Amino acid sequence: MKRAIIAIILGFAILVSAFGIYAVYGCFDYVNRCVSITPRDNIKAVEMNKLYSIEDFFLIEREKDTSNRVVGIMWEDGSHENICVMENGLFRVTGGTGYLCIYLEDRNNDSPERSYKDIKLPVVSGST
Repeated sequence: MKRAIIAIILGFAILVSAFGIYAVYGCFDYVNRCVSITPRDNIKAVEMNKLYSIEDFFLIEREKDTSNRVVGIMWEDGSHENICVMENGLFRVTGGTGYLCIYLEDRNNDSPERSYKDIKLPVVSGST
């Protein structure tokens, strides 16, 4: 009788441990499939008439391709005046004053979760 109880307890402990290991693996696998976006802190302002890429403002990790990127660049009031966005993701501000809002949303095809970050920076006319 003692052996049967010990065997049942040991079997249950093995099952719980196996499920725990599988759950931890699943968490790490899920996180490693998600795109990680971190705002860069090396740019304090957007210079007028300077060409920028979205990678100048965000560190993008674990991105498999850029096909799922959604990039938004607009003034604080929501307008897009004097912002020239090119097809390859480059942009420049050709005029205006105030704050520019830049956001990035991204995901991988095998990841169900989207990552999103945004920043707001002042626009200046000269070198910072």
